[in-house]
Amino acid sequence: MDSNDIVTVQSRFLYSHDGGQRFMIKGIAFPDPPPLKDLTFNYNATAWIAILQQLRDAVPNKDALNTVRIYRMDPTLDYSEFFEAAEEMGFYILVPLTGSTGGGVLDRTLPAPECYNRTLYAYGVDAINNYAQYPNVLSGVIGNEVMNDLDSWYAAPCVKAYGHDLQRYMHSDEFQSNLSRRYKHNRRTIDGTSVVPIPLMYATQHSGIGAALTETDAIRLTVDYFGCQGDGDNGTDHGQQSLDIFGINVESWCSSFDTFEFDEQGGVGAYYQLYQALHNAIDMPLFFSEMGCSRLMFNKDNHVNVGSVAGTRDWRQVPVVLHEMNATWSGFSAYAYSGNPQFYMMGDEKGGASRWDGASPLSITQDFENFQSQLLQEAEGQVVTTRLEKRGQASGGKFHDLPMAAGGIMDRYYEKLTNSPESSPMCSAVLDVLDETNNLKLLEMSEMPSYFQQNHVVASLGHHLLGISLLGVCAAMAVLSCTLMGQFRGWHMYETIP
Repeated sequence: MDSNDIVTVQSRFLYSHDGGQRFMIKGIAFPDPPPLKDLTFNYNATAWIAILQQLRDAVPNKDALNTVRIYRMDPTLDYSEFFEAAEEMGFYILVPLTGSTGGGVLDRTLPAPECYNRTLYAYGVDAINNYAQYPNVLSGVIGNEVMNDLDSWYAAPCVKAYGHDLQRYMHSDEFQSNLSRRYKHNRRTIDGTSVVPIPLMYATQHSGIGAALTETDAIRLTVDYFGCQGDGDNGTDHGQQSLDIFGINVESWCSSFDTFEFDEQGGVGAYYQLYQALHNAIDMPLFFSEMGCSRLMFNKDNHVNVGSVAGTRDWRQVPVVLHEMNATWSGFSAYAYSGNPQFYMMGDEKGGASRWDGASPLSITQDFENFQSQLLQEAEGQVVTTRLEKRGQASGGKFHDLPMAAGGIMDRYYEKLTNSPESSPMCSAVLDVLDETNNLKLLEMSEMPSYFQQNHVVASLGHHLLGISLLGVCAAMAVLSCTLMGQFRGWHMYETIP
């Protein structure tokens, strides 16, 4: 990979090859390594690379499988061996910019502004300084399902403030200076000079907000919250969004009878609902940051088996996302290599899910082979668009109306957006809906701290005080110089007087 292969965001899509080629994420969730006995992070470069090699051997076409999403990393460690191996094999990496312990925690149980602190900002800066040297870093995730229930929505301003601060840091001279000083041969650059910032992403769950907002309406409001205008002044650049990419963790598509338009019961399909609600409405790339139904739920009610083990998924949604949805969507990350016992793709098929031991790759299951088959067929142009058709299910005709909630509040919101000349909604409109539907009164961004701004004020003040100090030193030196010169001249004159 070189600078032409760096993936960048241009409006609603991702591009590579110097902006000339649309990029679709075709990824899989990387397994979490087990923690060491003292709960410190366990990184084994050889073992991590072995997982990548197993995936590349299974899907040799680099265009068919091109991304892995990693959930746990330590920004103080050197990952150069892993990133370079991933680059050679054609893998881009989604990296985490928060942690589950220590300074990287964004605590969703705390309301704003307590959930965002200087330690988290420093953690994010360290992570960016570490990962921004690699051309195959696709995005940095600033939060994963932080607002996963009504109470945790009070932490939303912390996620947004964190994103704003990291954006401002990456667009500052300080960032360029830090990276050029630390890495003399940084290849994440344009013409070997300016370092390309890492696009920031938030991943939300596919669920409603309280009982008043449907899954689709909740996701639309979440996207709008991060991209809205008129936040007030907390030191942020109003022209810079807190996010570049929006991810949705979706567990729908739970039947071999599902299609893009309909679910097994004949209702509107979840993927279609999301597509309709977000199509041409969001000015940033969208993708399924976790995609895949729980194995406990897949084909649970229809007794269809697509493998020797019940719950094996068929992954027929892969071509749907890459084709029917590609006018809005930018791909997916299949969930997951291993870890969660309801979603595993690798492990002991007979004994159930296995957790990765951090050393050796797990065995391939039928679930992964079905995923592999869909990827390879798509890459070879053999897109399978047919689905199993359940008796009595309509295969065409007029779509059902999308489900709406909140007593017309969302109708008024969407109408206001339609009639607005602005490209993005006003933040006040988003906050009003959250308040009216769930009595959510979020902290205004003007009341959130900006640690980037504070650091620059301190640095500026330091330079100012240093300047004053230097002026004082210069003044003192000037006085001393004059005194010494006078003394010298006096002595010289004294000696020459007859």
